[in-house]
Amino acid sequence: MKKVIALSFIVSGLLLGCGGDDNAKFKQALYFTEKGAYTDALKLYSSIIKDSPKNFGAYTNRGMVFETIASKDLKNRRRLLANAERDYVKAVEINSSNPQALNNLGAFYLDQGRYYNAIIFLNEAIKLNPQYYTAIVNRGIAYYNVGEGIKAYNDFYRAIQIDDQNWAAFFNRGLYYYDTGDFLNAALDFTRTIQLRPNFARAYLERGRALKMNQMYADAFNDFQTAVQMDPNNALAHYYMGEMYFKHGDYEEALSELLKSKELDQSFVPVYELMGDIFAASDTVAAAANYVIARTIDPANADRYNAKIQMLKTDAGQQALAGSRFF
Repeated sequence: MKKVIALSFIVSGLLLGCGGDDNAKFKQALYFTEKGAYTDALKLYSSIIKDSPKNFGAYTNRGMVFETIASKDLKNRRRLLANAERDYVKAVEINSSNPQALNNLGAFYLDQGRYYNAIIFLNEAIKLNPQYYTAIVNRGIAYYNVGEGIKAYNDFYRAIQIDDQNWAAFFNRGLYYYDTGDFLNAALDFTRTIQLRPNFARAYLERGRALKMNQMYADAFNDFQTAVQMDPNNALAHYYMGEMYFKHGDYEEALSELLKSKELDQSFVPVYELMGDIFAASDTVAAAANYVIARTIDPANADRYNAKIQMLKTDAGQQALAGSRFF
């Protein structure tokens, strides 16, 4: 089952009313962080911690900076994430009654796929602040990723009751609906997400997928097209555009979109399988080559790709593959 998107709700900085030099350094560090001057921000937070070892806000913010750098510096990612975790944990040790510090640590574990750890700290944050929208949504994401779908749904619903003007719970609930086969309600939640966050390309992509499953193909096509326009580097959006063109018999446009998708993500298996289907009736060598690549990347489904390769040996099989995705 597809995982609910692991959104990060780490708080944007705990500016404490500490006064004096530390307060000035905090403001400057936040400025550097906003401008992407992460080395300078780290130096300032480290200076604050040296002068005020119990300043949990400085630990939290420094952890956020480490985590941000880790997302860009893959070579040193492990070390940077270890530093981030150490700072988040230290912040909680200093002030275990601060919901934001607990949420930040929970969100960190959520982003790292350590869902049970995330739930522990998010539970504590919610106990301290039962109306804490961010922590409730984060916990819902964690619950869903450990197979607790009902608990996840309840958290998303609860978050919406707290704040129905925030897009995050609607979006995640929409993903829940989609994964459980309720495509109509999924589309409705993605529509609400778009109303609240109209420039969110992923919401158009997800609504397009839901509309496609509801056989609303023209509307789905429009959403995929919007997603591509908003985010030209989204491999998945190009893939779905390619699929829609193929379904309408426009092979040239379909291949163009699929090639763009492949350029953006060479490990995305469905692209190769769809290209195999497209080539099945006109170029069996190219079709087989794409199925072989799909099989190599996705050995768990080797039987399916092998079956398609066998189908290429007959005219009837070739036609069946080429027409398999038509409306």
